[in-house]
Amino acid sequence: MIVAVTTTGIYCREGCPARAPLARNVRELPSAAVAEAAGFRPCRRCLPADDAPRLPVEPVRLAVRRPFAWRDLLAWLDARAVPGVEAVGETTYARTTAHGTVRLALDDDGAQLDGDGNDLLDAVRRARRLLDLDARPRRIGGALRADPALAPLVADHPGLRVPGCWDPFELTVRAIVGQQVSVARACALAGGLVRAHGEPLERPVGALEHRFPRPSALADAAIAGMPAARARAIRAVAAAFASPAPPDPADREALCALPGIGPWTAAYVAMRAGRDPDAYPDGDLVLRRAAGPRAGRWHPYGAYAAMHLWAAASAAPRRRRTRQASSSSSSAATTGTVAG
Repeated sequence: MIVAVTTTGIYCREGCPARAPLARNVRELPSAAVAEAAGFRPCRRCLPADDAPRLPVEPVRLAVRRPFAWRDLLAWLDARAVPGVEAVGETTYARTTAHGTVRLALDDDGAQLDGDGNDLLDAVRRARRLLDLDARPRRIGGALRADPALAPLVADHPGLRVPGCWDPFELTVRAIVGQQVSVARACALAGGLVRAHGEPLERPVGALEHRFPRPSALADAAIAGMPAARARAIRAVAAAFASPAPPDPADREALCALPGIGPWTAAYVAMRAGRDPDAYPDGDLVLRRAAGPRAGRWHPYGAYAAMHLWAAASAAPRRRRTRQASSSSSSAATTGTVAG
């Protein structure tokens, strides 16, 4: 039995040596996985863990602090989905994992997790990081609204999250693949890498057909379809992650020491894989055009500021097309011309 304390957000095993909480603040939960799905953190004194069941189980509900801009989150993941590894629907995200598949159904109140073959506690933790479910959107939004330039963007996208990742190695490789190419081209290149070096599922699940390559599969691989320098960078990163001491994705200095990773890539990896809320790709062209040099602005939520600026930049062309269409319709109505 797991004891979760509502006032601290921490869960413990029965018999924890820490001071006993008041009974009215306690929830008894069946497992560590259920506690973390509800948003509780493990106690550092008793280090609670359990022999978590493996999926499939009854779907697990993942709690979230509202507001939760899940449609924006799914749109981001959809635009960057790797063919064969990820599939995004109107309200769902599904992917292959090292041991099976998972599916997340999102709504305003969080997400429902199900799938097969995965350790439940591990799947809960990875899903929470992927969807940034532990963010505190009201605190973050309040801090960013202090900047008049960001206030209207925060109002347009309340509860915007920083998309995480399922696996730090995968995200790092994808960041390298995406250097100096469009998002669509990066997805195609990553899909080719998966088909050439990933492990095919014995039984595909819809569009899910391959697992993303393991570090050991890419450390010495002959990688085709991209510049030689980028292929060398992928091999070097794979070798580093395959080592007994893989790099910390939040350590930007250590990441920049790897071949092919510069400040932009390191900051992007720290944002998404390292879960650094203040990581900000200062050299990003879109961000510089939108806001100029950061110079310490938006601390400690630089990553969320970046997401709002990127969202505004991607919405600008849509607004221009809408205005142009409106102008054309108005002109046609004035002159009596009807197109089509």
